[in-house]
Amino acid sequence: MAGVTAVITAHNEEGLIREAIASALAQTHAECEVLVVDDGSTDRTAEVAEGVGDSRIRVFREAHAGRSAALNKGIAMATHEFIAILDADDLCLPDRCGRQVAFLDAHPKVAVVGSSAYLRDRQGRERLLRVPTSDRAIRRAMAWGNPFVHSSAMMRRSALQACGGYADTRFEDYHLMVRIAAAHPVANLAEPLVVRRLGPGSHGRSGPRSHRLRTKLEFQRLAVQWLDLPA
Repeated sequence: MAGVTAVITAHNEEGLIREAIASALAQTHAECEVLVVDDGSTDRTAEVAEGVGDSRIRVFREAHAGRSAALNKGIAMATHEFIAILDADDLCLPDRCGRQVAFLDAHPKVAVVGSSAYLRDRQGRERLLRVPTSDRAIRRAMAWGNPFVHSSAMMRRSALQACGGYADTRFEDYHLMVRIAAAHPVANLAEPLVVRRLGPGSHGRSGPRSHRLRTKLEFQRLAVQWLDLPA
């Protein structure tokens, strides 16, 4: 079975990064390396990551350039063809990589597979987020937003590189998934394979709300155009 590179990007996540790394190292899939890209943290994020002390981990300290640049750095340094994305404030369930590798091996034309997820709030309460699973349903959902939980995405590095990786923009994950779906079949698994931890400012959602909404609307229009969706 193919190897997996888990790419974790972090900016000032010293309180959560150790758990994210531990969840990636605890995969039942045998061959999994973990790359941590520290995006210019001003806290002890890099020191905590380096202190885990596992030979499967590589930590890269970068000047602060934003999440897209950090993700592209991790992808460029990956050893394996399958790239498992994990935000530093999220967690993988133990069978995540094994289930997704098995799916990609069985469906060689699919470029990215995600999954449903548990959403966990700051009080530890969880609810299930279900996602569309078929290529057709995912494409239709893309007219409204990103139907992939970013931390659940496992992608083929060849497909990522062919489409140019992450763009330096808001909603970079949505933008990337639309570009991949324009060239390849895509899928989600129905079972939850990750835990997305919710909190203020999580996953880089900053800036004026009006600007975020305008940017998202632009991407919705692009999705309709590139995927030939009903307007």
